[in-house]
Amino acid sequence: MRVKQQRGLLARLEALGYEAYFQGFRALPIERASDLGARLFRFIGPMLPVHKVARTNLSLVFPELDERRAEEILAGAWDNIGRTMAEFPHLHEIQVFDPAGRCEVVNAEGFDRAVADGRGAVFVGGHFANWEVLAASVAQRVKARMTYRALNNYFVDQRILAQRIAYGTAEQAAKGVEGGLGLMRALREGYAVAIMNDQKYNEGVPASFFGRVVMTADGPTRLARRFRCPLVPVGIERLEGVRFRITVEDPIPYDQDPDEEAAVARTVETVNRCVERWLRAAPEQWFWVHRRWPKEVYRAPDAAEAADRFSEQARARAA
Repeated sequence: MRVKQQRGLLARLEALGYEAYFQGFRALPIERASDLGARLFRFIGPMLPVHKVARTNLSLVFPELDERRAEEILAGAWDNIGRTMAEFPHLHEIQVFDPAGRCEVVNAEGFDRAVADGRGAVFVGGHFANWEVLAASVAQRVKARMTYRALNNYFVDQRILAQRIAYGTAEQAAKGVEGGLGLMRALREGYAVAIMNDQKYNEGVPASFFGRVVMTADGPTRLARRFRCPLVPVGIERLEGVRFRITVEDPIPYDQDPDEEAAVARTVETVNRCVERWLRAAPEQWFWVHRRWPKEVYRAPDAAEAADRFSEQARARAA
């Protein structure tokens, strides 16, 4: 569905505020900007309504955590969000594959192998560390198109798109049916496509995530299956400050089952296992404030009970 973007007076005022943020952080050296963003969000984040969402997510994913460790993870998550936002105005400065730069790339040749036969590839990642740097790693290595959700504010949306173009993501497709058609065209033309596959997608398929069912986008899996191209997980980890490690993993094996729905379901489960592994390795670096379960789970007095109930219902519908 196309987002109806706002262009009125309020949208212009919001855009002025966004521009003040953007230029203010760009005026600082990237390290100072990142540190300032971290300090601001460590202070502001816990006071925001979405902090409750993050806490609920954490309790569902890691119910065994004691309160001290839970607080450490949530504080680290706000630190990472603040850094990511403050680094965004500087992303054009980051050349991912510069040997003297800020990124260590493990198996960089995996990008090249994935597209070597000219059929394109589907790269899947998640909202970890600075996920914009993850997108840049694909765009700066291979001919690729990305998906994005257009913002309601037209002017802010255009500013963000311009910055993504500046760091290398020149080809972008909006999410939804129209964006999906754009990605299919891209693969037909031999492009790679890159998609974040760790957020709720109600039109997706039910797949397990830390023992409970979540609705997970099946588009990346279906694209790779339709075009017989590699489906390649790519992870990112923040090492310290504005330094990152990007890992290009081996392609997920193609499921030969002629039952497409069964094959897609199994492959989506494999993608979720990748996200789980990345999350266990660096829990402070995930975007915990996203509602990964249905909104009813976050409203329930007992989120775990509500998530279990949704899991049972989703499994029954899929049976």
